[in-house]
Amino acid sequence: MKQFISIIAPTLILLSSGPALAEEWEASEEVFGHFDPENIGPNSVSVDLENYQEINYVSAETGSDIECDGTSGKPAASVAHALSIIQDASPEKRYAILVSEGIYKGETLKMKPYVDLYGGFDPFSWNRNIFEHPTVLDGELERRVLIGANDARLDGFIIKRGRIRGKGAGILCEKSSPDITNNVFIDNMTFAPADWSPPKWHEVANDGGAIMCLNNAAPNISNNTFVGNRTEIGRGAGITCDNHSSPIIAHNVFWNNVSGLIDFARSAEGGAISLYDWSHPKIVGNVISNNESLNSNDVGGIFVALWSAPVIAGNMIVGNIGADDGGGIFVGGQKHHYGTPLDSVPPKEDFLVNIVNNVIMGNDNGSHNSGAMRITMESRVALKNNVIAENVGGVYLQRSTLLLVNNTILDDVYQTETKKGLIPGDYRNNIIRGYIKLETEAALTYNNVGRGWEGEGNFFGDPKFVNDGRKGKAVVTAFDRKHFITHLKPSKIGLGNEDYAGRVIRIGEKWGVIKSSGSRSLQVWGDYTRYGFSNVTEFEIMPTYHLQADSPCIDAGENLLAPKRDMDSEIRPLNGGLALKVDIGADEYAP
Repeated sequence: MKQFISIIAPTLILLSSGPALAEEWEASEEVFGHFDPENIGPNSVSVDLENYQEINYVSAETGSDIECDGTSGKPAASVAHALSIIQDASPEKRYAILVSEGIYKGETLKMKPYVDLYGGFDPFSWNRNIFEHPTVLDGELERRVLIGANDARLDGFIIKRGRIRGKGAGILCEKSSPDITNNVFIDNMTFAPADWSPPKWHEVANDGGAIMCLNNAAPNISNNTFVGNRTEIGRGAGITCDNHSSPIIAHNVFWNNVSGLIDFARSAEGGAISLYDWSHPKIVGNVISNNESLNSNDVGGIFVALWSAPVIAGNMIVGNIGADDGGGIFVGGQKHHYGTPLDSVPPKEDFLVNIVNNVIMGNDNGSHNSGAMRITMESRVALKNNVIAENVGGVYLQRSTLLLVNNTILDDVYQTETKKGLIPGDYRNNIIRGYIKLETEAALTYNNVGRGWEGEGNFFGDPKFVNDGRKGKAVVTAFDRKHFITHLKPSKIGLGNEDYAGRVIRIGEKWGVIKSSGSRSLQVWGDYTRYGFSNVTEFEIMPTYHLQADSPCIDAGENLLAPKRDMDSEIRPLNGGLALKVDIGADEYAP
């Protein structure tokens, strides 16, 4: 843990907090979501055929597009043909197309309303297991794989090798909102725009390496894996949302997606996810790990800009790298203006970014000043119940309206620059153990913060976290491609009976998230065999930063604006000490 030193700029004015300042933040309580390690990535679920009036079958091995009648005995050979012969799908006549294992190539598939596509079937028994019977939709490195449609579903496929000099190499959802569930998106890429030579930086290019949500699209994108997707010049190698697109992005794994392979005009922000132009998705319960932006582009994890106002809740944002600003998260309000007047800042009911219940660890950026996050350009952001630790450079807050309440921050915090119309930063009930430097007005109340910070309820002292981190050595024994996990076998001593699922782990110099564990094994999301960890290597399971029974942070906060639940979804306040007051930090101690 870093030794705490507080640095106060001479011009800083520390304000008193209270109801007057709190009025800016008063809002109805919302349940934002938490991380559930048992519901991450693709699941092989059975298909309830009772919900369908028509069922068609496709098999690359046993089917024929000439002699098929759509039955399991005479299936079609291609998904394209099965889609083409459906002309009467409607709310009253919904179709399911069941696709057996195999590799399906050919034209870009156009989904149809009221037609659901399911992969992962045995071609003879028609039993379903998406891991044992992989069903591949292959773009063959020469075309987009799919185009989305409303009232349609894509479930249980591997979407790979999509290539397009445009947007959305895996799937383009333009004005369409399909359900995209239990799939794997791998090695999809958008090429650079033709003759790309923009006069300015930060222009819109070919976004969405795997999925592009465009023009009011709002698909449900849940329980998928995104791995190795890229953009040459374009935002969001995993998912991009642009122009009022607001999908649900939940319970997915984003790993090793890279944006901006050849971009030197800063138009490829967001290695995993990018949100732009009034897009307001819910990004809930995802693993976002080891993604990267290259060539002076911002943020490896989640990029937010141009008045987009997502809910970012319950995610594990771990080990991402931004070439320029931000490693884990970047939030900007204004777009970049070049000689044109700035936009007026939208009201709170239209523009408020909620960053809640996330674990943000091990992220870095090119200048090592905002590894956890950078918030800038007249943003309005509420950070609640986040655990932020072991990031290079920490939290960089600039020219924005900010509420930080009940966070546990082990990294540096730097707040700089303001302008007319922005209210002072409001820090309540936080544990802040890194260096803290505030160069603009701020109110600090009821924080466990360094010596010299006067203000109501502030104090300095060891927060007394539970000592539940673990260190040891392990051998990377195998990579399971079907389930996208690496198996680690700790050497010499076992792990006991403790469940480490959902914990952050550092393997050598790499970061990851544990999917599951046993007394002698760990399973980690991602492929760590590529890093040469075949021999014994050091590992560290990071602490949870829960409070001990004798922590001075228990019942030491104020209830005003405190979240109604803590980072583990436990009710707060609990009477952990002598008073029914909230605890300081992301954890509410449960006696």
